[in-house]
Parts: sequence; C-alpha cells; structure tokens
Amino acid sequence: MVAASSSIQQSLKSTILRYSVYQSTLWRRINKGNQSDSPTSRILQKDRKIRAAGLQLLLALGINMIPVGYMYKSVSEKPDWLKTDQVKDIYSVSSCVSEDFDDWVNYWKHNGYWFFDSPEIIGELAKENHFSLVGMKLFYYFAYEQQWDDEDQNWIHYESEKSISTHVVIPAKTNIEGYDVVNFSGQTSAECSPLSCNHMAQELKVNTHCLLQSFQEAKSLIESNAFDECEPGPYRIFEVHSVNA
Repeated sequence: MVAASSSIQQSLKSTILRYSVYQSTLWRRINKGNQSDSPTSRILQKDRKIRAAGLQLLLALGINMIPVGYMYKSVSEKPDWLKTDQVKDIYSVSSCVSEDFDDWVNYWKHNGYWFFDSPEIIGELAKENHFSLVGMKLFYYFAYEQQWDDEDQNWIHYESEKSISTHVVIPAKTNIEGYDVVNFSGQTSAECSPLSCNHMAQELKVNTHCLLQSFQEAKSLIESNAFDECEPGPYRIFEVHSVNA
C-alpha cells in the first residue's frame, strides 16, 4: 500500500476524532431519554461499525497513536541561545523551556502516561492548591504506541503505568500544532525535547513552534540517528495539539 500523505492522515484522524465526540453526545442524549430503540439509536449502532472501520484504516495507514492526556504550560518565546529564525515560541512537550504548571507531580493526580486525563482535573488542582492557570496554554497529546530503543536500534512497545488509573477524555476540538520527539530514559514523565533542549532546531526544518511538520519526518529522523548526540533514549513521538480552554 502506498503511504498516505501526512495532511491526509491528519485530516482523516481529525474527522474520526470529531465524529467520536458527536456520536458520544448523541448516545448520552438517547440514554437519558430512554430511547434505546429509537431510529437515531439504530442508526448509531450501524455508525459504530463505520467508526470501527475508520479506526482500522488509521492503523493500516500506520497512524498508531494513543491519547495520553493534557498539560497546561507557560509557553516561552524562543530563547536567545536557540540560534534559528524558524522559531517564534516553544511548544515542546518537555518542560525545560516552556514550563508545566506548578509542581504537578507531587499532587499525584496524573495518569499512567504522566499527563492528565482531563482539563477539569487540573482546574480542580488549581482551586484546591491556590495557583493560577491564567496566561498558560492547554495542550493535548497523542503519542506513537512504540518508543525507539537507541541501544538496540529498534521500535519497542511501551505501556502506561498500570498502578495509576488512565482514562483520557477526548477533547471536542483541537488544533494540531506539529510533532515532537521526547526522551524518556526514566520511563515516567517527559524529559527533554532535542529540537529545543539540544538546539536541533538550528539544524533541522521546524515550524514556528519548534515542532516537526509530520509524524513520518519525526520517525525518519529518529531512525536515521539524527538525535544520537542528544539525550539518552528511549525516544517517543508526540502529536502536539493546542486546546481552547
């Protein structure tokens, strides 16, 4: 099969994501009204099969991305030490430049991927612990289901931490901002993003947010050892979305 272009892949995934939210809303309305045998209900039962077929198509296209959660960040403008005119600000998953909210790990409300299942959970933390999210930007992340083992030079499966509950709420609408490569040597929270942390945006083509344009580009760069002189792996690929909170 000829690989679909990145724009087609993103459009298809975005359509299925939006349809999933629409379908879930209708089901809630039907169940609330006890209309399990209504015409709309019967249509949705058929549509579930259509959606499942769409998800299988995504897998066939190689878009094996999993929803890993949300994070509020203080987005930083390009630091002076990053010598490139391509970048205006930093949307990196890493908190090295654009910092995550508060000292979130200590609250132990994150999920098994070390992000948050919903924006509401973060909002409750802010209220309970008297810190502000004003001026911060909300991000939502998908991650490739495999990580790159830089020692054995192959892709290996990883999972969320089983001792921590993970039930990511899918957002109704997001904007895809680009793709990031992040190292996870400790296999817990995100560590460094070589594009920003290791100045790789000075050598590689990135967008104004210091992110790569496509999943395939991120994957190819990892497989060609473009980040060998950066942080120790494993490396994971993230699809970075912004959310209007």
